[in-house]
Amino acid sequence: MNRHFQDIWAVKLHWAESIMGSNGKVVQVQCKVYFFIDGKDKLLVAKLGSLWKHAGRRKVLVVMSKVKVGEHYVLKSNAHVANEKLYFTKGLEIML
Repeated sequence: MNRHFQDIWAVKLHWAESIMGSNGKVVQVQCKVYFFIDGKDKLLVAKLGSLWKHAGRRKVLVVMSKVKVGEHYVLKSNAHVANEKLYFTKGLEIML
C-alpha cells in the first residue's frame, strides 16, 4: 500500500499531478511547479519518501538547532522550494 500513490497525498502534495498507467494505478507523478517554471517534465516515482525529498523535506539524522533528531524539516536551499515560491507568486490557484 505504501508503494502506490494514495489520494490523501494529493492534499499534502498540491504540486504533484498523477500519471495513470494502463492498469488504472498511478505509475508516476509529475511536478507541476517544475513544469511551469522550467518548462520541462519532471517525472517522479510515486512513493511518498521520494516525493517529500523532491519537495525539500528531510529527516534529521544528526543534532540540528531548533529541530529534534528523527523529525522532518524543509530544506530551504532546495530547488523545488525556490521554484514553488515563484509558482505561487504568479497567483496560480491550487486545484484539488
